[in-house]
Amino acid sequence: MTEPESSTPAPADSSKLAFLTAYADQIEGQVQFGDTKASLLIAGDAILLGISGGLINLIWPATDNRFASSHASTLLMIGAIATSTLLVLALALALWTARPAPVHDKPVANFFLLSYIARLTPEAFIASYNSSSVEALSEEALLTIHGKARYAATKFRCLKWAIYATLLSLGLFAVTLLLALISTLTA
Repeated sequence: MTEPESSTPAPADSSKLAFLTAYADQIEGQVQFGDTKASLLIAGDAILLGISGGLINLIWPATDNRFASSHASTLLMIGAIATSTLLVLALALALWTARPAPVHDKPVANFFLLSYIARLTPEAFIASYNSSSVEALSEEALLTIHGKARYAATKFRCLKWAIYATLLSLGLFAVTLLLALISTLTA
C-alpha cells in the first residue's frame, strides 16, 4: 500500500525554501537600500543646486569690478556653471535610480511580482497559489530574485555615477568659491 502524497515539503525542501526566503529578503533589502541612498542624494543635490545658483548670482553681475580681471570673472562663471551642470547630472541620475522598475509597466505573469498580483482578482491569486507546486513556486521565486538582483545592480551603478558627479561638483564649487574670494580680495 502506498502512502498518500504529503503537501508538506521534505526537510531538505524546507531548508531550501528557508534559504530562498532569506535570499529574497536580502535582495529586496538591497533594492530598498539603493532607494534610500537615492532619496538622500536627491535631497542633498537639490540643496546644493540652490547653493550653486547663489554662487552664479554672486559671480554673474561682475561688471562692478568685484574681481581682479574680466578673465577671472569668465573663469569663475565657467566654474559656477560647470558646478551647476554636474549637480543637474547628479540629480538626474539619482532620480533615474529612484524610479520604479520598468518591469511593472507591463508585468509578466509571475507569482512574486507585485504589479502582476495586483491585476489579479483575489480568487484568481488564491487559485494560482493552490494550483502551483513547490517546485514551480521556487522557480518563480528564483526568477524574481534574479530580476531584482539585476535591477539592484543597475540601480547601484546609476547611484555610483550620481555620487561621483556630486563629489566632483563639490570640489569644483569649493575651488570656484575660493578663487572668487581671492579675486575679490585682490581687486
